[in-house]
Amino acid sequence: MATAPTAKPVIYWRLDGDLKNSGTGGAALDAVLNDGPDASGAHFAASKVGQGLDLRANPTATNSTATNGDYLAVNYTLPDKGTISMNFQDMTWFDFNSLWSNSAHGNAWEAWIYGAGRLSSRANENTSNANLDYYLPLQGANAAAAPHNVVFTWEKNGTLSSNKLYVDGILRDQFVETWRAPGTTFFVGGGLGVTGGANHLGKGIYDEVRVYDVVLNDSEVLALSQVPEPASVALVCMGLVAAAFCGRGQHRQAAA
Repeated sequence: MATAPTAKPVIYWRLDGDLKNSGTGGAALDAVLNDGPDASGAHFAASKVGQGLDLRANPTATNSTATNGDYLAVNYTLPDKGTISMNFQDMTWFDFNSLWSNSAHGNAWEAWIYGAGRLSSRANENTSNANLDYYLPLQGANAAAAPHNVVFTWEKNGTLSSNKLYVDGILRDQFVETWRAPGTTFFVGGGLGVTGGANHLGKGIYDEVRVYDVVLNDSEVLALSQVPEPASVALVCMGLVAAAFCGRGQHRQAAA
């Protein structure tokens, strides 16, 4: 059963036309756009929840580096335990489509999607073949357009880190790896590592980016994946207003 998280995110980028942080970290953790020459400014497009940041103009594959396109950055060091959640849709299949990354290393604290649809995540660049993996559905004409909720949780225990990868509210993979201290900058859609080079840029619509300083449980992760479509919310609200109006009318008639 889905249960709304009791904890509030430190970072919550709604990306509904701006880069403001609605989380407990306040304006100090507003997203900063790297505006590369191959893409012009922050663009927003319709997403599963209102609007999302549209990075579909970014270049792909070998000509994709963190200096020639758009991505988000914030000066924030990930805690010893926590949760990263985001919605991602209208993606392009290529090696390698970046979801998030970190300044600690070009291959640490990152999530990405291969051209064959395999979504991978890890915190330690030395984890290599033990990445957390899940193959996204590739079938159908709208496979690349389909929205997905991606969640990564971790918890440090001495020299180890217990990590889990969820896609669309379901636990897909888990692994215990050697703890790797994160860097001081968190990126979405690309970014630079201190070593290990730059991450390829992301191509898609990014939305509802949250970072918690607690590990969300399975039911809380499921709740994040079940945010209703904006149109559905509007219909529900209209129904409630109509019901309230009719109720008032009936009371007036009864009183008369």
